[in-house]
Amino acid sequence: MPNENLQIDHQPKVSVVIPAYRVKYLEAALRSVLEQDFKDYEVIVCDDCGNDDVRNFIQTFAEEHDSLSICYSKNEKRLYGGGHYLVV
Repeated sequence: MPNENLQIDHQPKVSVVIPAYRVKYLEAALRSVLEQDFKDYEVIVCDDCGNDDVRNFIQTFAEEHDSLSICYSKNEKRLYGGGHYLVV
């Protein structure tokens, strides 16, 4: 089960934040992180989906890849403001 309170014992050097609205590309993004040589990281998935699809996928993925530190966060509001454009 992914960590839902975002508290971890080890402070990783890198946080990989993945916004997720649908699971369509989420598996590819997570597999890409797993394939990296650098291993001192955590993965934070910010779920912006209205249903539980992302949460259910993350739970299954975390069980299959227990070496991966995944933190899960459910966004009750959209990730972006009310403007027409988002600058990151």
